[in-house]
Amino acid sequence: MKAIETSAAEQAMHWLARRTSGAFGKDEQRAFEAWLAGSPDHGEAYAEAEALWAQLAWSPSLNSGSLKRPVDAASVSPARPAVRRNAPRAGWWGAVAASLLLACLAPFAVERLTAGRTLSTEVGEIRHLTLEDGSRASLAGATRMNSIMTERSRTVNLARGDAYFDVAHDRTRVFTVNLEGLKVEAVGTAFEVRATQAGPQVLVSEGRVRVSARGVRQTVMAGPGEGVTLVGHDLRRARFDPASAATWRRQRLAFVDTPFSEVIVELNRYYAPGVVVETPALGARRVTASFAVDQIPQAMESMAREMGARLEHRPGEPDRIRLTSAN
Repeated sequence: MKAIETSAAEQAMHWLARRTSGAFGKDEQRAFEAWLAGSPDHGEAYAEAEALWAQLAWSPSLNSGSLKRPVDAASVSPARPAVRRNAPRAGWWGAVAASLLLACLAPFAVERLTAGRTLSTEVGEIRHLTLEDGSRASLAGATRMNSIMTERSRTVNLARGDAYFDVAHDRTRVFTVNLEGLKVEAVGTAFEVRATQAGPQVLVSEGRVRVSARGVRQTVMAGPGEGVTLVGHDLRRARFDPASAATWRRQRLAFVDTPFSEVIVELNRYYAPGVVVETPALGARRVTASFAVDQIPQAMESMAREMGARLEHRPGEPDRIRLTSAN
């Protein structure tokens, strides 16, 4: 079978989530049929997504109630994650399969976000949204945002966390995202905006965005593969691999030469019991790793071995992971 383009696979997942949401009207059905007729790849992508969904026996009741209980990492038995440099990317449908499996643990949903509504995700929750203007947004764990859509502007205020935006093209209304003094403006493009230890950051996957900041005179135009971070009163530009942007959308985490302290911040978006570094010096170590979000305990074991650290579990909090120096 020929390879299916990522865009078709993403659209198939979008339609599958909407059709299984229980609120799929006649207009949506007509739109779905038009999408299927638009390309042979669409039907092929949807059939494969539906087959994976059926194989995993997804349960709406289990999905809706998953955040009411903590995730039991011991109930998942994935292969040991690779922790190495230049780790190869997993195939798209393999990532989709992993995301569907995780739907039993963290809700997978696509919903329409109305103007002015505030949305939050909990630890371990990833949410996919369609904004009022047709733009798509994905929210990482422990994220909070508010959207304000008017006839003249489109504004998203990200209070905390990490979000990825695929902006609907509209030259009459600039799409603006604000986070901790950082301002990102686009007309129609795709980018990730996230809080990091260094400062708020934007990573551009497609198109171009205008980046500015409160109290900073400079303005930066960033294109595909360019990231801009607000560090103090300076906008710092750096190159990155566009494929690495928002890998959490596919329930996967990837880090390339990243300070371990920053890795821990990301892990704690998805692991409710928490990961704590007891030895500050470990936080400065740099890590390259790639693993699924439901492999965090196993990944921590691998990283601890790589760094010569020791994992600890204390009475009363057996699932919380603590790392200390082995020396």
